[in-house]
Amino acid sequence: MKITKFLLCAVMMFSLIAGSVSAQEGKNQVAFSIPANSFCDASHKVQLSLNITNIGGNAADITLQLYNEEGAPISIKGDPHNGIKSNITLGASTNIAPKKTVFYQVSLGQNYFSCEEMPYYGTLQVKDSSSKVIASGWISATNGNTPIIINSGLPITGSQGGNDGNGGEETTPPSDTNLVKPLDCKDPEKSILAFASSKYSQNFVPCQAFDGDIYTSWATKDYTTAGWLGVDFGEPTLVQKYEIAARTKSIDGTGSAPNTWTFEGSDDKVNWTELDTQVDQKSWEFGEARSFLTKNKNKYRYYRINITKNNGLEFYTAIGELRMF
Repeated sequence: MKITKFLLCAVMMFSLIAGSVSAQEGKNQVAFSIPANSFCDASHKVQLSLNITNIGGNAADITLQLYNEEGAPISIKGDPHNGIKSNITLGASTNIAPKKTVFYQVSLGQNYFSCEEMPYYGTLQVKDSSSKVIASGWISATNGNTPIIINSGLPITGSQGGNDGNGGEETTPPSDTNLVKPLDCKDPEKSILAFASSKYSQNFVPCQAFDGDIYTSWATKDYTTAGWLGVDFGEPTLVQKYEIAARTKSIDGTGSAPNTWTFEGSDDKVNWTELDTQVDQKSWEFGEARSFLTKNKNKYRYYRINITKNNGLEFYTAIGELRMF
């Protein structure tokens, strides 16, 4: 690939998403997933850090709870580390003054807490309908750092109506289950088929953006940076959120990641309806996943991301994984 070969990082963290979930157990609570990590053991430390900011004008009472692989609540006390505070108690109410930020930070593995306490998902509850908070975080192992995206980065309020976190008509949030089941690229004739405007080679075919493997990717043909990548669900399907994961390490950096695009749906693969537009999505990290909500209420058989610009690499555009919810 000229001087640009796709070198994969063998020590990146793995997960279905680095992700966000908007599943509600009530109008004032959101759930979120935490990427799994294989490097937590007696020799490898994993750090988890979450921060919650009150962006409203009133004090906010929040409750953060994390759960292990079996779904049991975790109660380990946070431990400040390297200047990162930890002033949230899991499962207990925490009061946040207006414009202030609180933190939960914990280290696992090595001489820290047992890896059996590793959290895999969490819930964040905002108790007062007049409160508004935003939250995010990251999980880091020895050789990788993955963001934790909560509520797609949108504000969380006590009312949690609509998709903008600002009240209004209540809507059903997208499922946290990827509608595109991992494809077997050795046998692509499945009910869900991947397609694209072009491919770099047989090693970077459209299927590899839907195979559930962060170490493979799709790429456009050589010296082509615009193009589209999509799926055929075989029947009309409702997609309200999509997620793009940048490819893993390469000597080309992250310049191949999409910068500007539209997300589109179609009934016939000829006429396309724009469902979302993104401009100037830059500063991608290797393997980073970003989620985007749409206002789509219609079912389409075909969906695609139509890319018009990448982040500066002249040879090709690449996507590690494309997920739909």
